[in-house]
Amino acid sequence: MVVGMSGVRLVASPNKRARRGEETLRLVVIHGTWMRDDAAALARLCDPAAEVSCHYYITRSGEVIQLVDEREVAFHAGKSAWRDITGSVNGYSLGIEVANSGPFLEYPDGPPAGVEQGSVDWAAAERYSEAQYAALIGLLRDILRRNPGILPEAVVGHSEVAPGRKIDPGEHFDWKRIKDGLTG
Repeated sequence: MVVGMSGVRLVASPNKRARRGEETLRLVVIHGTWMRDDAAALARLCDPAAEVSCHYYITRSGEVIQLVDEREVAFHAGKSAWRDITGSVNGYSLGIEVANSGPFLEYPDGPPAGVEQGSVDWAAAERYSEAQYAALIGLLRDILRRNPGILPEAVVGHSEVAPGRKIDPGEHFDWKRIKDGLTG
């Protein structure tokens, strides 16, 4: 459970495993859901057949929902690497999904396989809300305070740990605002 954050709702996902002894938290990976609907995104993140999850989900209204305990591994990054971590960063990271359809408004359940790497119209992408940025910065501050092994520069996008495979949280995500919120 979240230590120090009030108002966090729990929606347990079965898509998790125990963190192994050598797997210490070193980074936080930010994702965009690329889905239009919070209910559908949460259903997918809790569907055992989907085998995907995250530690936290931030709704469009800025509600923070915890799906997997931080002491456990959520299945959010897939094939990924960061610095000396290869294969998958899942065991060494916390995953935060931020509700957003990105450039895929025409796909209510997210883009079909292969579409993400095509040309996208970022100008037409759904914007992240003020409430989402405020909730994300608050959550990240709390995570970094409780986990001194995670530095502000280790808050990264899915696109950074899975380049060429993933593009979220997208070009329309305000990284400067996040970094300023963590260091200011």
